[in-house]
Amino acid sequence: MKWLLLLSLVALSECLIYKVPLVKKKSLRQNLRENGLLADFLKQHPRNPASKYFPKEAATLAATEGLENYMDVSYFGTISIGTPAQEFTVIFDTAPPPLSPPPTFSSPSNHGSFKSTSPSRVGQGQGL
Repeated sequence: MKWLLLLSLVALSECLIYKVPLVKKKSLRQNLRENGLLADFLKQHPRNPASKYFPKEAATLAATEGLENYMDVSYFGTISIGTPAQEFTVIFDTAPPPLSPPPTFSSPSNHGSFKSTSPSRVGQGQGL
């Protein structure tokens, strides 16, 4: 009976909730507006909803997916995924899809990205 209680306490200790601290930063829109660059930015980066269906180069390896309100994101957090842990700065949003780390090709330079070819990555040896 004591072993069962001890085993259940150990199992329960693995279920603790970890809270990711959120950091609020100025949005891209706020930064551009404060520096008087918003109009120029919008002219140079027009929104094109059809770009993901008609890539400029047919043989491109980069996926394109437009974000509707990327200029207004302001809550970020740092999470760790995998063993050994890789840290990612992710944008927390209330809308779907589920949280996923940004791929290497679409990651801004100040955010971490998952590198499947990294020498520190340890494979499990299993296929999909």
